Formats: sequence, C-alpha cells, structure tokens
Amino acid sequence: KESPITEKYEKFYSMKSRLMQYFISFCVSMSILFMAFATKVLFLNLKGDIDEKSYNYLYYPSLRKLSRKGEVFEIGSTANTLIGVIQVICLTGLNMLNRKLAIQTTNNENHKVKSTYENSLILKRFVFEFLNSFFSLYYLAFVAQDLKGTRSMISGILYFNEIKRVAAQTIVPNLMKTIASKNLYQILNNQSDPDRLISGKTLPLQEAIKQYKDSP
Repeated sequence: KESPITEKYEKFYSMKSRLMQYFISFCVSMSILFMAFATKVLFLNLKGDIDEKSYNYLYYPSLRKLSRKGEVFEIGSTANTLIGVIQVICLTGLNMLNRKLAIQTTNNENHKVKSTYENSLILKRFVFEFLNSFFSLYYLAFVAQDLKGTRSMISGILYFNEIKRVAAQTIVPNLMKTIASKNLYQILNNQSDPDRLISGKTLPLQEAIKQYKDSP
C-alpha cells in the first residue's frame, strides 16, 4: 500500500486478513473452552455430583454409576477424592495449553497497537480461566447446592496446590542444585586428571567454572 505521507509503498495488513485471523482465534478459543467444559462434565459425573432429575442434559449414566455405593469411585471414598485431584491436574494442563494458543493466535492477529493486542489476549485468557477455575465450584455450590461435593473439590484443589508448591519450592531447586554440583565436580575432576596434567592441557579453576556456567 502506498503511504500518503512518504508516497512510498509499505507493508499493509488488510482488514480482511485480520478478520480471518479473528475467526481462527474464535474457533481455537471455542475449541479449548469446549474441551474444558467436557472435562468438567466428565469429572462431575465420575464424582457423582450430577443430579439426573434436575440436570439430565449433563447426566451420563455410564459415568455416573461409577460413583454409586460399592463402585470404584464411591462418594466419600479416597478414590472419589483422587478424582478431584486428577481433575485439577487435567484442567491445569488445559490452562497451559490455552495460554500458549492464546499468545500464538493473538500474535497472528497482527494488532497495530499494543493496547488492542493486550485486550485481545486478556479476553481469551479471562474467559477460559473463569470457566476453568470457577464453573465447577459455582455449579456445586449454587446450582446443585451440594456441600459435600463442594468440600471434596476444594480439598482436591488444595491438595494439588500444596503438592505443586512443595515441588516448586523444595524438590525442583534441590534437584537442580544436586545436578549442578555433580556437573561442577566432573569438570573440576577432569582438570586434575594426571594425563591432562602431563600433557599440559589443564585449565585454571576460573576458566573451568566459566566453562561450566556456559555449558547448557
């Protein structure tokens, strides 16, 4: 497109192309929202939180029967609580996937200014995370008014968050520290190898440490 100021041709992104990218973003966002909704309905049935009389459009007998008395996911059992933890893990994975797709689709929209880019990204993230984080709790607490189911889901969320916190603050740092110490010991040990000392190829300690830091 010719610029009215410089009278030179410059790159131009047409509204038609941008509208096409908006449509693709909408389809991708709706797909991931559907996946999150289907996951929630699946686990609500497995946990026995769906009432077939009042909410038959979400009721699936083949899944709901697994939470009845004597079945593998009997309400109040440890397995039933474990289902809540697995649900949180699955939804966390979907949240990570949505974050990547939201950034990618927003980049493809090629926004002219930063404010419209951020608004588009915020809209995608907010709608998904609101449904992902609060739909099940809202359904159990205010629609089904199931206090036991609400308590079980909150427990699953707390258990998972506690495991994630311990892993992020303790296990992962200690593991990385151990691996780093072993790598540094290997490099320093190689510098004191008799064969390398005889050949005169030993590096000074500072260069050995620098080599360790630069290594992937």
